[in-house]
Amino acid sequence: MKKISYATGKRIYLRPIEKKDINKKYLAWINNQKLCGHLEVNRFPNSIKDLKDYYKNSKSSKSKVLFAICIKQTDEHIGNCSLTNIDWINRRAQYGRLIGLEKKNLKGLGTEALELLKEYAFNKLNLNSIWTGVNQKNIASIKSNIKSGMKKIGVFPESVFYQGELVDMVLFCITKKKFEKDR
Repeated sequence: MKKISYATGKRIYLRPIEKKDINKKYLAWINNQKLCGHLEVNRFPNSIKDLKDYYKNSKSSKSKVLFAICIKQTDEHIGNCSLTNIDWINRRAQYGRLIGLEKKNLKGLGTEALELLKEYAFNKLNLNSIWTGVNQKNIASIKSNIKSGMKKIGVFPESVFYQGELVDMVLFCITKKKFEKDR
């Protein structure tokens, strides 16, 4: 069976999330405090039913695109990325990504996933900008955003409750014009 790929990079490709991806492995990622402690999805314990509901709502949404991040060599599903809150009039969306495995050989795949997501957002959906907010304590994500050419556009002070304290959210954005200039 031919695999469906919406974007392909050096080591990974993005494909639609499938029903088979809603499993115990995915649930373990979402409930892992070390992996997802920086994400709002991790505030409350999630169940398989929660993931199935999220999948169902994502499939029917016109303002959300959800992808599985897969290793090209093995087709292993290692994470997810998304464009959400898509505003078709103003041509912008919020993005997010998660590498669900904690293997050293996966270093850089979050950045590669962001590159593929930008390509999809600007060249397939014709969006003009994408943005994200990152917990200031999530140094790996901040570095990855900067490496990928995202511009820090500001700070939303004390807006994320993380490990018992309110911390800043660092805001990143890129426009289609900047994306095309950087290529």
